[in-house]
Amino acid sequence: MHPLERCCVRVRYHPWLRKVGWLWNVARPCYEWALGLMAANGLERTINGTDTLFIHRKFHSMGEVYEPLVWERLMAQAREGDVTVDVGAFIGLYTIALAKRVGPSGKVIAFEPNPQTFEELKRHVELNGIDHQVKLIPAAVSNHKGRVLFDVGKKSEARITEGVGVKTLWVEMVTLDEMFAHSKVDLLKIDVEGHEEKVLEGGKNLLQDPSRCPRAIYVEVHPYAWPALGTTSESLLGFLNRCSYRVSGMDEKPLKRIESWGEIFAYKEG
Repeated sequence: MHPLERCCVRVRYHPWLRKVGWLWNVARPCYEWALGLMAANGLERTINGTDTLFIHRKFHSMGEVYEPLVWERLMAQAREGDVTVDVGAFIGLYTIALAKRVGPSGKVIAFEPNPQTFEELKRHVELNGIDHQVKLIPAAVSNHKGRVLFDVGKKSEARITEGVGVKTLWVEMVTLDEMFAHSKVDLLKIDVEGHEEKVLEGGKNLLQDPSRCPRAIYVEVHPYAWPALGTTSESLLGFLNRCSYRVSGMDEKPLKRIESWGEIFAYKEG
């Protein structure tokens, strides 16, 4: 973080000043103007003390601590030269950090269906100078190809939906087997607000091919959204087991049942 920005944040959250709302309403335009001057090439963030990247100034409220436990475990899986797939890339923090971890000989393919978020993802990739090793695909990922309604009104929780609404739109939908029919994937990250099993089903051939399958899969699971999609803890874990993956929770212990929102890791056996 830039020293000036760090200083301003400390002043903003000083115990004597943090509740003086009128003062910050007056000062905010000046602060954002100053950010514009000093952040033409982005605001520097060292995420969780390990990975330095740049973000656009509109995200200046984002700090340097971001999902630390997940970040540590996922980044530990990235190797030089890896082909990494980020399904549900959002604005690209994981995409950028993974691209830097896998290096010039590696590749990150990132999927993001929300048009507005996709533009932010693209901007962040450009800000970090990793265009040459990141492929961005403006599409949702599921178990069949086509077009699907997408609810863009939920920001970071935007998702595939069945109902037409004020903030829904049609987006392209692809499968992992279609996109990687003849290529290898080393590391797979999935964050799709409930459609986890659908994404995995659409990559069944990839996951079952010993010569091409990812050695590790990270999945953010959303059980509250599963009933409407026909997913259960048994069906998701069963699918991964049939594809010869052993599944663990964040405590790295074998996972027998998923009961709440959280994260799981699956590792290829054999």
